[in-house]
Amino acid sequence: MGRRRVAPGPITIEVGIEGNHSLPTSVLATCWAGWAEATFEDPACAITVLEDEIDASARAVSRFYLDAGFAAVRQEEPRIELSDDRRRLSVTFVVDEGARHRIGRVEVRGPMAWSSWSIPGLREGDWFCRRRLEAGIAALRRSWERTTGKRVGVAVEVSADRRAATLDLSIVGRPERAPMLS
Repeated sequence: MGRRRVAPGPITIEVGIEGNHSLPTSVLATCWAGWAEATFEDPACAITVLEDEIDASARAVSRFYLDAGFAAVRQEEPRIELSDDRRRLSVTFVVDEGARHRIGRVEVRGPMAWSSWSIPGLREGDWFCRRRLEAGIAALRRSWERTTGKRVGVAVEVSADRRAATLDLSIVGRPERAPMLS
């Protein structure tokens, strides 16, 4: 018994979230805007073509949750289903948000008065936000490099207190040996 073939035509693509409580549909809508109706010879081809959008959507979902304080968010592999008539492709992202975390202690360590520096936008008690952490570390790195004239490597050590739903952050700076080139 062979696979049932259908004539080429539009395939409706449905995208959804399961297990979600906070994600606005706009997060996924931007990834899928150009694929409302697509024409493919074979729906299996559609899945192959859409792999990049599926991956981009999974990353967008993770970024949203990490920016909203859900530091322990987990995702299963997206569930992809094709309808019996092979005209509807359903992509479902399965998310376990976990608890929302606040920032606990923020410590900056390294040589040369690095410990007296702070991370802009990160204060104890604020909701954890990946985007603010990355921007703050980039600003701190630029300040360090202007001050010392050396490149600096930065590592972030995270300690989670699950009961209190807080994250203690330890930012460690290590100057590199080679001078920066202008």
